[in-house]
Amino acid sequence: MTFNEFSVYMSENLTTKDSFYQKAMEFQNEKNKKRPPAKRWKETKLDRAVNAMWQDIMKTMYDKIKPSIKRDAPDLHQAWLDYFVKYSILESMDEALSEIEFE
Repeated sequence: MTFNEFSVYMSENLTTKDSFYQKAMEFQNEKNKKRPPAKRWKETKLDRAVNAMWQDIMKTMYDKIKPSIKRDAPDLHQAWLDYFVKYSILESMDEALSEIEFE
């Protein structure tokens, strides 16, 4: 599974993605309020910052899981899915994302 496939899969299957985006946007808006008025970011840049935060978390998880997947598996995509099930990855990530706090 490539990183892009992983990211899409997680985006489609994690139930906490929306709440993560909401918390991340609140965090970015608070940071934005502290900037001088002339330096404040527009909505588009805030959206990009939140997306970058999501992608950073996905990249970290991907990099942690990837070494555990056998590269010589007959069906590499299925090997990833089997790993997710065996180790309750979706549930663990949902729990972690629901408890995340930004500082």
